[in-house]
Amino acid sequence: MGSDSLTARTPWGSNPVSTVCTLEKLVLFLRRPGGQAQLSVSLAAQAKEMKSMQELQVWIAENLYQQLSLPILADRVAMSVRNFERVFTRELGVSPARYVLEMRVEAARRMLERTKKKLEQIALACGFSSADAMRRAFLRTLRMTPLGCRRHLSLSTPSK
Repeated sequence: MGSDSLTARTPWGSNPVSTVCTLEKLVLFLRRPGGQAQLSVSLAAQAKEMKSMQELQVWIAENLYQQLSLPILADRVAMSVRNFERVFTRELGVSPARYVLEMRVEAARRMLERTKKKLEQIALACGFSSADAMRRAFLRTLRMTPLGCRRHLSLSTPSK
């Protein structure tokens, strides 16, 4: 096998040094070294959107008991409702409504596991309007009721 067969062919040629130099020119820096200006406004905007979405995720987790409607969430990150829904879904891969629901169900599941609080107390603490609303959310997301979840968790948790 000759050395020619081991040489990678790229659209920029077969010279590895030339290829690396060409690829370096194609790289867009999100943050350039030495305080240099950004090369890409779109990358800077994406980074800002990602940071605001990360901060919003933390805020949602800390405020599950509140009303978390699309207008409230969009306002929180200073976006229109339409743009917020598009950016949120692109960044997290799930709609804002679905994300909030799943966060509430997860928080309620943890409370079922760690406390002896009544279902109504847990539901209200996690932002559900009632124990029945929490029950419907559990059935949709976990395919079990909150009581069934509590029993399952108590059976799977070893006694101390």
